Amino acid sequence: MWALAQDGHSHTATPQQELTPEQKSHASALIKIVRESTERFKNVSVAEAEGYALSIRLRQRARLGGNGASLVNGALVNRGELDPRVRRS
Repeated sequence: MWALAQDGHSHTATPQQELTPEQKSHASALIKIVRESTERFKNVSVAEAEGYALSIRLRQRARLGGNGASLVNGALVNRGELDPRVRRS
């Protein structure tokens, strides 16, 4: 299972169509995969050991009052696709 990374970002609300049972099943399966794949990253040192770091943009946003931390693995991002099952870059 993989998806192309989005080329834009928006927080605007868009009307959503009701998902079909098949779509709901796929969404639930993806959510489960992502949760299982990212569980270990609750420990930031594990994420850092696997090549994740704060990006400059995220550091700049944090200085402007953002909360939490978002880590990015540049090698994975530069592939241009997302696969939540990937363990290492």
